[in-house]
Amino acid sequence: MRKRLYIMLPLATIVWLLGVLPAQIAFSRPSVEEKTARRAAYWGLFADVYRARTCLSDAAGGEKCAEAALLDASKHVAKVDLAVGASSSSLAVELESISGLVRSQDIVAARSRLTLFREKLIEEFASNTAPVLQPSRVLGESLFSEYCGSCHGNGLGLPGKLTDQLRVQPTSFGRVERQSTQSPFGVYGVMIHGVDNSEMASMLDILSVDELWSVAFYVASLPYVGKPSDSAKALPSTSDTGDFTQWFDVHAADFALSTLAVSTDDALVLRMNRLGKACGECQRELQFLRNEWPWSGKTGRLGDVAQSPRQKNEMRALVLLLCSIIFVSAGFYIVLRRSGRIE
Repeated sequence: MRKRLYIMLPLATIVWLLGVLPAQIAFSRPSVEEKTARRAAYWGLFADVYRARTCLSDAAGGEKCAEAALLDASKHVAKVDLAVGASSSSLAVELESISGLVRSQDIVAARSRLTLFREKLIEEFASNTAPVLQPSRVLGESLFSEYCGSCHGNGLGLPGKLTDQLRVQPTSFGRVERQSTQSPFGVYGVMIHGVDNSEMASMLDILSVDELWSVAFYVASLPYVGKPSDSAKALPSTSDTGDFTQWFDVHAADFALSTLAVSTDDALVLRMNRLGKACGECQRELQFLRNEWPWSGKTGRLGDVAQSPRQKNEMRALVLLLCSIIFVSAGFYIVLRRSGRIE
């Protein structure tokens, strides 16, 4: 009887580990439809926060634009996947607090809070935050002209054929004020979700992910295209081109696509300063990083997958499950050997 008990207990444990526990984990996970809805809500929230932060860079009318964007964000936040690392209620409270700052005309504080909010969403979102394949400037420019030009024109203020008919007029991507808000990831997020209450629809069913990334990096380069004379001033002179590019070659790991994708221009300036590059406003360096570096093939590893807290917990649970199976199996084998059931 005791020998049977020694055999049945480990066997029952193995059955539970292999059957019941995985079933419980599976049933506790959201369905594919729920994941899709929550992912869409995240992109909506991110696009709204990105738009609100950009609105507050406008010289006039920015407060009303930001309030509308934050109102749209409040509609998305309740549906956001909790894998972003915070409950939707805490995110909603933060959005309401930022809306209060906008209503009270405390624009500086609202900008700062929106920046931190956006960075939190980028840091904790469980998705690729950089392209898997090297983006192509030629492809990005071509796709922008074909799919975006009718509304955005050339992206630098020259209107397209449909611009005057839009409910929400697109702003120029070349404006200096966008430096504190614009990043390829932000542009990518807006293209995936679109803009609520406007003609800007999701491009996800039209362009592939890699094509969207090429467009996003192209749009991020537009502030440094400008007039030929302006671009010439920003470019390194022929006498110091070697030293200039050599510095970025040495620090290539610090300016990988995963960094360029999520960084605003202001963030890139801070990174360069921390690495010892004393360049003031760093305009020619930014022109290089946005106009030449992403397409150079020197951007280090491609793609940076950020795991959410849920993913990390599930990974730990999986490792624990495997270790438990190994441990119980070893114990089961020892019991059978001692009972004489196996040689």
